[in-house]
Amino acid sequence: MRKLTDTQLVILNAAAGRDSRAVLPLPKSLKVNKGTASSLLKNLVAKGLIEERPATPRAEAWRQDDAGQRFMLVIAEAGMVALEGDPTAVGTKGKSRPQRAVQPKSHRQSLPGERRAKRPGSKLQTILELLGRPDGAQLAELERATGWQPHSVRAALTGLRKRDIPILREKQDGVTRYRVAAA
Repeated sequence: MRKLTDTQLVILNAAAGRDSRAVLPLPKSLKVNKGTASSLLKNLVAKGLIEERPATPRAEAWRQDDAGQRFMLVIAEAGMVALEGDPTAVGTKGKSRPQRAVQPKSHRQSLPGERRAKRPGSKLQTILELLGRPDGAQLAELERATGWQPHSVRAALTGLRKRDIPILREKQDGVTRYRVAAA
């Protein structure tokens, strides 16, 4: 099964829930401009998940050819099959698949000084290892190690501080270095 983005799933679920299986109009929950919507729909057509059909008189037209014939987009059988793996997908003809229970995210605050374990090999773990060196690391070193831009590295440092990991910023001879403070 091909991996679908959240936006693609929303579009396909909305179409699957309609008796006409029409893709348009797009759900109001999608906040995309006209160009992005067009690109998304062309991508779904190219993947064979939605297809063009001659438009019914009341259907919203996707496009109109030179002869004036209107076309609409409907979810294809491949699109319905792609939704089979999604437990939140809505079926056609009034039937619905079991809805996945949404679990609220835990907003437990870390206790002061508590350090959460990081995934080994993750970019955040790489940053922590570099900051744990006795002389710490420069911003440029952190950028090279993660492949991130400077603003992303600084945001990661802020996130670590919010997790109560004491990060020191020291400037010597015009060079700024970051390191984890000794506990």
